[in-house]
Amino acid sequence: MRRRDSTSIYTLAGRLRTLKMSAAESE
Repeated sequence: MRRRDSTSIYTLAGRLRTLKMSAAESE
């Protein structure tokens, strides 16, 4: 079960990175 939580965290981190990159491109 902990492995699933880790995967979720990694997925969220990836989404945040994508959002940060998108924001950087906007600026």
